[in-house]
Amino acid sequence: MVTLLADGHSSHKHDCRAIECLVREGGIFDCSLIPSLDSIPPPQRPDGISMKILFVNFSKRGLNYYADASVRYRCIYPSEYFNSLGIKTHAINISQVSKINLSTYTHVICHRPQHGRGLINLLRLADQLNFNIYADIDDYLFSPNMEKESPAILSGKLSVEVIKNSADNYFKALKLFPHIICSTQPLADKVRQSMPEKQVSVCFNKLPKRHIFNSPNISDSIRFNKKIIRYLPGTSHHQHDFDLIKPWLEDILIKYPQIKFELIGDISLGTLAQHTEQVSFKKSVQFENLTALIADSWLTIAPLVNNDFNLCKSGLKGWESGLLGIPVIASQLPDMQRMNCEGVCISDSMAEWTTFLERMLDYSSYQHASDMIYKASTLALFDSISDERLSVLNIYGVHEETLKYSEEEWLLDAQLAARFGYSWPATMLNPCHKQHKELTELKEKTKPWIISFDSQHIDWTKISSESKSEILTQLSAKAESASIVTMSNIEKLFRKTRKLLRSPQQFWLDSKIFNIIKETLQAEKSNK
Repeated sequence: MVTLLADGHSSHKHDCRAIECLVREGGIFDCSLIPSLDSIPPPQRPDGISMKILFVNFSKRGLNYYADASVRYRCIYPSEYFNSLGIKTHAINISQVSKINLSTYTHVICHRPQHGRGLINLLRLADQLNFNIYADIDDYLFSPNMEKESPAILSGKLSVEVIKNSADNYFKALKLFPHIICSTQPLADKVRQSMPEKQVSVCFNKLPKRHIFNSPNISDSIRFNKKIIRYLPGTSHHQHDFDLIKPWLEDILIKYPQIKFELIGDISLGTLAQHTEQVSFKKSVQFENLTALIADSWLTIAPLVNNDFNLCKSGLKGWESGLLGIPVIASQLPDMQRMNCEGVCISDSMAEWTTFLERMLDYSSYQHASDMIYKASTLALFDSISDERLSVLNIYGVHEETLKYSEEEWLLDAQLAARFGYSWPATMLNPCHKQHKELTELKEKTKPWIISFDSQHIDWTKISSESKSEILTQLSAKAESASIVTMSNIEKLFRKTRKLLRSPQQFWLDSKIFNIIKETLQAEKSNK
């Protein structure tokens, strides 16, 4: 039986988010845990060999892959889930394969594989060492119509030639795998159309429970009174999606001066910037800090241009908000339909967007919508239902009644983030990382209630709520500092050279020289 939230009832949405309130008021959370999984033998294959899984990502961010949302959803979070079930699981980058003993793994899952020497060698080893190997994808990156649908092209970030070559590369890579795992049903359908000989499975994206715990507990009434609509696109490749709904936003802001809008991300506001009293902007922030912004929102929006590429996307923008009780307005997206309820508007009609928004101006309707979207979004939590990967990988006999995510684990995570940065989960899962051993040993011996801070050892259970709040603020600041990624000059040169070769026009548009010239011309124009 799978444990769902603290008391098993998804309707009690504030039970899991009340931890911050408990902390600030000095309350002590009941941390009674289920017996340790260490005593449970790991699941085995029919031939008696213990299961062991390796996720291999091909992220363009290289060893900084934790910053890639796709890798977090498809590699990091599933790895944590498998480990909680007693299944030994690691996650590495393709560049690290030579540093690991592949003979100890029974399953290897390649996320967004790209054709090249690294993949060819890995597939050869799969034949030699007899481990099961799978491709895992979460976007329609091999679409034959990428020149018309690619977000990078539509947003003017990359050339058609570069994207077409990339799509061909992905397609050649996928053709080499016997089994392809997809994040959505429409994406699986596209794979079956292009490669009918392949075995295709669907494993939906999910979040760990700490996504809820790490958010502030902001009441419905506070959010309702603030009335902030937020758009969190994630990357600059969504400029064309945002342009789609700018006229609608402008009309809403004029009609309802009490409503505010905030954009989080590296895309242009355009004429919306003129509404200085209602519109604000923040550049991209750490994923771990997004939950606080989402939790403070009245509504969030998720616009997408209607094309085959976007229709294959996952509805993660829906449940990232929904799990915090924030109603969502979104474009038509099949995967989002899984959480369709009175707390979400899924439509390409701006008139329907307006009707939903105006309904949210009524407080009782807003409260109801908040409750409904929370309940519907629990399908995107690991442990709420059995993860599809268990049956896809033919894993049986696991004990799915896992440990509850408690205040104890939350405190430990905060300390690990302060010491190793927000990417510590990736370090924990990567045996090739130079800090892996140190982190693993520290996690095992650390007592969460004893906060090691500035050469002091503070008993969390014996300090005031003010002291707790101050410590949390300082731990967060340390985590921010530890999460700053500095690239070597060689890495910077490599990235800039690759960008120049892939998209010369965008390289010069993004260059400091061009921006200085642009700012100078704009200043001269305004002076005239």
